[in-house]
Amino acid sequence: DVELTFNFDVVGHEDRGIPSLELNIRNKTGAYALAYCVSLGYWNTIQTFRYVVQDGDSSFVQRGNDTSYRLDAKSKRAFSANGGPFWDPYYRALDNITMPVGQDTIASMANNTPYAVDTSRPRATNVSL
Repeated sequence: DVELTFNFDVVGHEDRGIPSLELNIRNKTGAYALAYCVSLGYWNTIQTFRYVVQDGDSSFVQRGNDTSYRLDAKSKRAFSANGGPFWDPYYRALDNITMPVGQDTIASMANNTPYAVDTSRPRATNVSL
C-alpha cells in the first residue's frame, strides 16, 4: 500500500471513478503500474492506494548517470482522477494534484522509503566445485 498525505481532509467517491497513482514500476510490456485508491468514501488527510506486484515488474530507473531502484511516483503529474477526483471540504474537485518525485526530493516516496520492486529471477554468475 502507498499512502498519499494531503494537508487537509479529502474524500473520493467510487461512483465517480477510482483515483489512481502511476508508479515508476514497469511491467514486461514497458507499461507503468497503477496503484488504485482503496480508501474511498472516508474523509481523511491520508488516502491509501494499493498496488499488487506482478511477475516482471521492476522499479529500476536510469536517468543519465543516476541509477535508482527505489519506489516512486512516475512523475509530478502521476495522480489521475479517472473521472473520480478527490474533493476538498468545500466539494471542489482536486484534479491538479502534483507529487514530489525523486530520491533527493523532500516528501517523495523515493526519499522516504527504501522500497524497490524487482521481480527478475536471480542467476548464478559463478559456479565452482
